[in-house]
Amino acid sequence: MKKKARLMIEFNFDVSPVAKGRPKLTRFGKAYTPKKTKVFEQDVKSLAKEQYEGKPLLGPLKISIVFSITRPKSVSVKKRKYPTVRPDLDNYIKAVLDSLNGVLFHDDSQVITMTCSKQYAEESGIYVKCETLK
Repeated sequence: MKKKARLMIEFNFDVSPVAKGRPKLTRFGKAYTPKKTKVFEQDVKSLAKEQYEGKPLLGPLKISIVFSITRPKSVSVKKRKYPTVRPDLDNYIKAVLDSLNGVLFHDDSQVITMTCSKQYAEESGIYVKCETLK
């Protein structure tokens, strides 16, 4: 029997990371996604479609994500070497994974292992690497 080759796909998104916003409620109690989050997710989804034209991946996946954030002018390297302020890393992750649903994979429940980080950089952006597992 022939072994399936592991597949690796990489994305570079030249967008500023946006954290997944908490659901808002209408006065009638209906939940909706905040506009900023919705626009970000649509932008990342369309960028992913430009970079990946294949079918959504099946099976278990391993994902690595690096969020690059521009350092505020008011914060020196000596004052704060790492972006240890809000938004939280997990909220950035949620927004990106929700954006890739239906494009890179059928559902983010397929992700069984993940490595993520946020860092200061000259330019904002998001790097995603996805590998299929046996």
